[in-house]
Amino acid sequence: MPSTLFSTYSAGENRVTATILAVLRSLSLNRIERLLGVLTGEADFELVRFQNQPSRGGVGIPDAEVLTSCRILIETKTRRNAVDRQQLKQHLKRLDSATEKFLCLLVLTPDENQPGEVANFSDERLCWSSFTALDQVIDELLLDKTEVIWLC
Repeated sequence: MPSTLFSTYSAGENRVTATILAVLRSLSLNRIERLLGVLTGEADFELVRFQNQPSRGGVGIPDAEVLTSCRILIETKTRRNAVDRQQLKQHLKRLDSATEKFLCLLVLTPDENQPGEVANFSDERLCWSSFTALDQVIDELLLDKTEVIWLC
């Protein structure tokens, strides 16, 4: 499905989120993993794993396997101090029946510090990152001369 950096959504949060997804779609897998690893605080974040001759999991050894085991929900706020605790609860409830190994509700906000509604939440699946951190990791990716970034 073709996508554009310029969203057709009318709500600001949805436009920002759609733009972030469009950028993610244009990156290589390694760069997506690097960016999401920084935003979720998972240093060894792996979106997809490729393995030759996996020996675990059953009888016989196939030549290779491609695995993915994460689900990341994203909630974007465009105003400071706008995180809603009830909304976080609803989103986290969606993850309750998920079977993936890595589950995360990533909250992106313009706040300089982690909002209280996030900090006071006791669910390890909840991750917060600021737009500043997103900007910094994008800058780092752009400075990496080992790979070309294509924006379509």
